[in-house]
Amino acid sequence: MPQKNYDSKVLKYLLEVGGRALRKNIERELNIPKSSLTYVQKRLASKGLIKVLHTFQNRLYWEITLEGKVFYQYGG
Repeated sequence: MPQKNYDSKVLKYLLEVGGRALRKNIERELNIPKSSLTYVQKRLASKGLIKVLHTFQNRLYWEITLEGKVFYQYGG
């Protein structure tokens, strides 16, 4: 699957789960390979569509931004 489709799937998933999710859950729920998800993370974060939040338990949360919501809604 092209990575642009991964971007859209991730943004949609984040909207459906309330705006924030663990990276491991995104990987598992959307069945995206770990290496591809790393590229998706870098691309979405560099565009300001998501924030990557680190916790002291070494977990990564992804949070959709307002720009990400607008991008998903209008297909940016």
